[in-house]
Amino acid sequence: AFRSMTISPMLREALLIVILAAVMSGLASSLSFSGIGLPIDLPVAGVVEALFSPAFLVPVSIVSGLVNWIIGSAILHGSSRLLGGRGSLDQSFLVIGYAQTPGLFYLIFGVLGWAAGSIIPISLGSIVIGLWTLVLMVLGLREAHGLSTARAVLAVLLPIIIIFIVIGAVVAAVFIAILEELSKLLRMGV
Repeated sequence: AFRSMTISPMLREALLIVILAAVMSGLASSLSFSGIGLPIDLPVAGVVEALFSPAFLVPVSIVSGLVNWIIGSAILHGSSRLLGGRGSLDQSFLVIGYAQTPGLFYLIFGVLGWAAGSIIPISLGSIVIGLWTLVLMVLGLREAHGLSTARAVLAVLLPIIIIFIVIGAVVAAVFIAILEELSKLLRMGV
């Protein structure tokens, strides 16, 4: 399937998949939350309920889905090219958009969460959908960029690894700064 897509890009369809998957994600999250409910005496219950309402979550999901698609496609295109890929940016957008197809199943997990009164179904569903999406990204980038499977896996994982390294470095720097300040306070006798 990915081989034929690299020949005739269907970016409108990929865009539609990204939007529909985002809508399903927003609805599923809202449904899961409504199945859990809030204690009536919680002071900020109205605000929390508004933040988890479909009227808020669906538009936020659409915007974040589109932003993630654009940025993610560009980053994964760059990592694919860095690893010897020959595909175009349009092909990367197409692949990453189509790889969002598993997201169309979010609503099933949201309904299960609502029925069970638990966030466990949407949490487990998100893991399954996330892994499925990653597999589709690897397969798509492999075909679109002419990469080996190992290089396609690396193209997908490299940005994630870099993000974890950067976050780890920032957390370490903050932790070290806190320890230094505590050390100064202890030396001063406070």
